[in-house]
Amino acid sequence: MVGIISTFVGGPGCLSSRDARLHGKRILLGRADSAFVQKELRQEASRLRGTQPIEARELCSLPNVGVQLVRIVGAEKPHRHPDHDLVVFLLEGRGLMLLGQETHAIEAGDVVVIERGAEHAFRNANHGGTVAIVVRVPPAPPPGGTVH
Repeated sequence: MVGIISTFVGGPGCLSSRDARLHGKRILLGRADSAFVQKELRQEASRLRGTQPIEARELCSLPNVGVQLVRIVGAEKPHRHPDHDLVVFLLEGRGLMLLGQETHAIEAGDVVVIERGAEHAFRNANHGGTVAIVVRVPPAPPPGGTVH
């Protein structure tokens, strides 16, 4: 299946792209110090129950990048991440993404790139929640730190 990915950019230095593919079936993880790992996204998403407004599962954490699977059934308050950039790949669902002063309707297949320090928030508009892969560069703080 070929889809269109709409790219919204939350900072300078990025170009919009409207001709990419997104399947959202599995994630392949290759590390220098361990064996290859494959994770089925549907199975991982089923572990997110949707009982909290925002739930996340760590899929991969490397020294310079972290990857999470996130289900949002509620809404985030506008916030900023001063220490990392975000790339959000919507796999399922739809909602409204605040980027700075502008709000954009986004849906499964869209990609959102958010520069560190840019104000943003997501409000779910899908029954059952919206599922996304969130890539953080560098990764989020360790447990006990603040993670949105």
